[in-house]
Amino acid sequence: GRLAKHAEDFYCLFNMLGLCHRLYISRFYSVDILAELYSAVTGIEVSPADLKVDSERVWNLWKLLNYRAGFDRKDDEPPEIWFHPLNGMDRNYPLMDYFHTAVLTKEDV
Repeated sequence: GRLAKHAEDFYCLFNMLGLCHRLYISRFYSVDILAELYSAVTGIEVSPADLKVDSERVWNLWKLLNYRAGFDRKDDEPPEIWFHPLNGMDRNYPLMDYFHTAVLTKEDV
């Protein structure tokens, strides 16, 4: 539970600051760095703790708006279809041999 709450608050920071939160970008940021960036850009000094509280408030507001729109706890779960295996495709992937059936040659690389 605590890790999920931390992740919600942390990724909400990216949304409220307008930053991309894809893993290969967000892994280089911390709450401390985000607070420094916010202070440098806006001129408003904010501590990492204050920024995290603001993020929690934004998350709570988002959840409240969803609740008012009729969403509830069941809507926090991924759809069941996400847990069904995908049908395989009958294509040849010489450079992306997911099933280890091809032998790559110098020409392939």
